[in-house]
Amino acid sequence: MIWLQREHETQVKTLHKAIVILVIAIVAVGLGLVCYLMTQGPETYELSYNFQPGESYVYDMAWKTEILGISAELSSSETLNVLQVVGNEFNFRDSATVQMTVPGQEARTVTVVVTFKMTNKGVRSGLEIENVEPPELRPLGEQTRGQLESFLAAIYHYPTGRIPIGSKWIVPADFQLQQEGTSISLTGECTSSLASRERLTVKAGTFDCWRLTHNISASGEMEAMGQKVTMTMSGQATSWIDIRSCVQTKVDLPLSVKMQAAGQEVAFPMNVTIELTKYQTP
Repeated sequence: MIWLQREHETQVKTLHKAIVILVIAIVAVGLGLVCYLMTQGPETYELSYNFQPGESYVYDMAWKTEILGISAELSSSETLNVLQVVGNEFNFRDSATVQMTVPGQEARTVTVVVTFKMTNKGVRSGLEIENVEPPELRPLGEQTRGQLESFLAAIYHYPTGRIPIGSKWIVPADFQLQQEGTSISLTGECTSSLASRERLTVKAGTFDCWRLTHNISASGEMEAMGQKVTMTMSGQATSWIDIRSCVQTKVDLPLSVKMQAAGQEVAFPMNVTIELTKYQTP
């Protein structure tokens, strides 16, 4: 009987020891997992354009504004062709047909063809105008293409490294226009953020997208007919980019513009929408 009692006590001690070892192991694994998660931080993502030679993207753009009760509309169909890919840089040909409509005036249609380069992070360079039709509207074509180029370029810029959802980055915005009798100079910045992941359907199809938000602000001066006008421009924009290629599928760009001169202020809205309508592979 004494032997059996001692055997039972030995088994109980062994069981208690095994339970203690198991508890210690669970605690150690749990602490290790917590430490791993703490050191890993949130999941990060790379925003980087991934164009392929021979691809083409067709966009429809609509631009509307109203100044002192007079409305103006501009619409365009734009085809972006990927000519060449060299490392992290792309060569493009961009063809756009732009139509401007102002009540009481004849509608004007301009076709502009340009080439340019862009890095995989959205930095553009080497813009060259190949053709404008009709030729006498070349100044108008350059103006209508350049009006929002700086702000759109700021939206198209991506951060250099990997970022988590919620991360923000800032890109300078600089718009300069010089034409006979008129000059505009605006400087500011665009603060962008990676907001969420969404499914988006546009005319070109349904895409798995990142949704980006953009806070745009700029100020400066306009000089027309010898008079200087103070200008400010601000807006809260949203863009959706294809997760696979980081190419824009849709952009909503509402802007508020204010002009002040001789103690009087005029404010007018501008609404710009851009949507991918067609996509073709080689």
